[in-house]
Amino acid sequence: MKPNQASFCIGLVGIGCIAATVQAAKLYWVQSGDPQLRRILRSTLDGQEIETLVSGGRNTRSIALDLPAGKVYWADTLRNQISRSNLDGSQEEVVVADTGGFVYGMVLDLVSAKVYWSSYSYQASTGGIVRANLDGSAIEVVVPFNGIPGGLTLEVQAGKMYFGSGLIYRSNLDGSEITVIVQASAGMAKAIDPAGGKIYWAGGGGTSSNIIFRTNLDGTESAALILTGSITALSVVPEEGKIYWSEGGNIRRANLINGSNQELLFTQGPNDLIDGFAVDTAASKVYFSSQGNVEKSNLDGSALETLFEAELYYPGPIALDVAANMVYWGEDEMIRRSELGSTVIENLVVESDFLPRALALDLVGGKAYWSDVYHHVIRRGNLDGTDVEDLVNPANVSDFGLALDLSAEKIYWIDWNAEMIQRANLDGTSIETVILSPGLSTSYGLALDENQGRIYWVESSAGIRSANMDGSDVTDLMITSAESSLALDPMNRKLYFSTGIFPSAKIRRANLDGTNVQEVLYVLAGIHGIALDVTCSPRLFGDLDLTGVVDVDDLILFLNSFAGEVQYPDGDLFPCGGNGVIDVDDLVVFIEAFGGNALCVGPCL
Repeated sequence: MKPNQASFCIGLVGIGCIAATVQAAKLYWVQSGDPQLRRILRSTLDGQEIETLVSGGRNTRSIALDLPAGKVYWADTLRNQISRSNLDGSQEEVVVADTGGFVYGMVLDLVSAKVYWSSYSYQASTGGIVRANLDGSAIEVVVPFNGIPGGLTLEVQAGKMYFGSGLIYRSNLDGSEITVIVQASAGMAKAIDPAGGKIYWAGGGGTSSNIIFRTNLDGTESAALILTGSITALSVVPEEGKIYWSEGGNIRRANLINGSNQELLFTQGPNDLIDGFAVDTAASKVYFSSQGNVEKSNLDGSALETLFEAELYYPGPIALDVAANMVYWGEDEMIRRSELGSTVIENLVVESDFLPRALALDLVGGKAYWSDVYHHVIRRGNLDGTDVEDLVNPANVSDFGLALDLSAEKIYWIDWNAEMIQRANLDGTSIETVILSPGLSTSYGLALDENQGRIYWVESSAGIRSANMDGSDVTDLMITSAESSLALDPMNRKLYFSTGIFPSAKIRRANLDGTNVQEVLYVLAGIHGIALDVTCSPRLFGDLDLTGVVDVDDLILFLNSFAGEVQYPDGDLFPCGGNGVIDVDDLVVFIEAFGGNALCVGPCL
């Protein structure tokens, strides 16, 4: 068969996609879940040496305003950075390149031109209150903390700060004279009214934080003010006599004096979460973070603007063009690509109500193929996103159930509704059914081994199965979850698959017959599929011990395989296109290689 020169992506809602490069022995995957988890990573094939290639969505947990300077600051807990820009989003710059951990709160001291933040490093198990100049210089830890320091607010004129999660602490701005002022179960969100002599915080026990409390600055006369939903941030505007808070995707406000006259200013939607906000009362604007974006609007929610978008928004399938050093992937309403390791992301296809959940590349033909599960159609376009056309419509394609057989010029997909695997020509013509099985109604993974003429897929009831590409000789390989996605490493005769969904998932591998299952990677996120790039370097046929020469040691190994004692796949002329057995034909070719007359180029070149 003709070598397959494409990168495949088959996937699953959860981690992302996985791709393995044989030459560099690398595994690529898209990690999904919460915004701070979304990224594209790679590791060695055994799950070691993990690197981030494309950063995920921003997780702007805190936002603060420097209105005299016309600046908005935010903490990005994905990158552990503090950034700022003009109020219109222009001139973005990183102020603090390393906050030392996850930022739970950030505030500005405009009198002393300082930024304060509370952070906690989950790797080092240390936290603290840290400050720096507004330009990020002169970083110093003012309060070392054994646990999570929680939210943070300042009483600048009195030279005090308040912080903590559970307890509320007060100290001088330099961290001295720390005292406990509130011993109730206080949450992360805090705000202060210095003129009124009050501090406000979210609490209520456990993780709910659904009550707004207030107390005097010395901790006396604590009282519940407002009962509401789970609170993520607080802001007090004394001159307006209002207190603002966020809960889920909503921002609300009420009278500061007694919590009366509660108003819902606006809502982002039931699935959104506002992690932090800041109010500019003079301009009647609110700045907030939601699902990793930095946004602003009028106080009533109108005139909504996105200042900075999350880089990855629910990423799914992934495919690699190793020769061009490019990675392609799908997200909600778009297909994107980036140079590996680059921060520059190119949008190729952008449409409303568009959900690509399967992606495959034909690098020789210069085409990308994908499924749109919203519109039940299979499409293709040029690698730059132009000339998009419908191929199969309607096509009820399952998530990531799409693969290409370029040697036969065929496209395969799983149709959930019809419970079948189908195939067609690359232009969408000549549709035919290959596999019909009830288990395909909840199937994700699909992968092809062109060299051996086999198709692999996942069924909810039977696990991972295999068959000839015409649907004959169906074989059960192993039981696994229906959410598994697949990728093949034909050079090493391995099958990679994912198990589990968000909030935790694994990548495993096994022999192509389902034996020798090994765990490669475990992540506290989801896995959205696996893609395999089988690019490799030419190598001598018969070099079974991979020393670069075909010598007596290789001859001994080959003869052992020929006798059936030890199985070396290369003994079957693999990857030159064997017939499934090690026989006399293989011996003849091996003797030629032993004499230095044969060079084998793998099918994955």
